[in-house]
Amino acid sequence: MKSRIVISCKNCFHAVKNNRGYTINSKGMLRISFVVGTAYTINDFHELFINNYTCPFCREQLIMTPNIMEFANDFIDKKYHINFHEKCINIINKNTEMKIDKNDSLESIVKEDYFPTIDELKFILNVAEDIDSSKWEFCMESEYVNKPFFYKEQINKKNIEK
Repeated sequence: MKSRIVISCKNCFHAVKNNRGYTINSKGMLRISFVVGTAYTINDFHELFINNYTCPFCREQLIMTPNIMEFANDFIDKKYHINFHEKCINIINKNTEMKIDKNDSLESIVKEDYFPTIDELKFILNVAEDIDSSKWEFCMESEYVNKPFFYKEQINKKNIEK
């Protein structure tokens, strides 16, 4: 696997999950009937930066701001995954997962090998302001971490009970 940025529309993911159904594999991972996200390697950045990201289903657009473009170029070769959520940012290396609340002070964070410096964390938090995490899944997946990043999804028990 090469390092890549994976972007997907949350509304379209939920529409596929709710309308087309899903399965749960033997490891307990939820799978929808077809992929709604798009992965971009460093070779694809030019196209992404020129055209922005447009969801192929609903045509919503995520504007690639200069901060996002700088982030993509500077962090594509890091040794950890970075996933942006509404309230926090997950950073995962080979052994550890770090959750950074967007409102916490960075000085309280204990760093481990292959994790971002305080200056890099500040930059990541700055980039988070440009990504509307209520609409978009945005993840930087590192080729140096053995496992790909998995999006965790709560199963809607109301739909199961019907």
